[in-house]
Amino acid sequence: MIPLRARRLAAALALTALLVILALSAVVNWHELAQRNIVESVKVTAHRGSSARAPENTLSAVRQAITDGADFAEIDVQTTADGELVVLHDGDLMRMAGDSRRLRDLTLSQAKELDVGKKFKAEFVGERIPTLAEVIGLSRGRIQLNIELKYNWPDPALAGKVVELLRREVFLTNCIITSLDSAALAEIQRLAPELKSGQIVTASVGERDSPAGPDSEREPARCNPTVHSTGAHCGQGSACVEVEPSGRHASDDREGREQRDHGPSRCCR
Repeated sequence: MIPLRARRLAAALALTALLVILALSAVVNWHELAQRNIVESVKVTAHRGSSARAPENTLSAVRQAITDGADFAEIDVQTTADGELVVLHDGDLMRMAGDSRRLRDLTLSQAKELDVGKKFKAEFVGERIPTLAEVIGLSRGRIQLNIELKYNWPDPALAGKVVELLRREVFLTNCIITSLDSAALAEIQRLAPELKSGQIVTASVGERDSPAGPDSEREPARCNPTVHSTGAHCGQGSACVEVEPSGRHASDDREGREQRDHGPSRCCR
């Protein structure tokens, strides 16, 4: 039988050792955070513009993001039937304009006829789908852009068209290019190595209720190792990714590609 005094001494020593370990851990963690300089380098990104206050991916949403003081406006870019770069998330116009036609079947002039503001709020009636050039013109000197290449269907010319426009507009250093498609990002880096880019990857939170789907087999994220995330300063040699919560739009299921309902959180690894 161990004397009570000895047991108390042992317990006190164990508690002291635990407190020392916790204190050392706190010091190490503080030093690590201080080295990363996280607080000073966090950037605020307005997902699809300030989409809580204005119709997503519109000039009004980007304008509101500027008013709100965001550092970046994230926008989705794809092409029309006649190859023009426009800003739209979905593959069709049902959710935004009550029109079931797909963007890839519409010319720019046809897409411009659609009202993407009336379903959001009366004050936005008459809002049109903007071109990427129009968004760049509005953003220049006021906000940076996170341009997501949106592949609702195979579009091998998309990456090249975006780089060509960014060069023509002298906007390469005022944006970051992101995508779910790693091949598209490789093409971006081939065409414009100076462009910052980031891979968007899918992530599940909690237990799966169904067997793993195609996303579980998606190849590991790859991105330009020198890129700085729009969410935090990663530093040289860090890889930056965007993690999208799960969820999908019904209009995108028809295209066979899962799209996300909420804004991505950005992190470094």
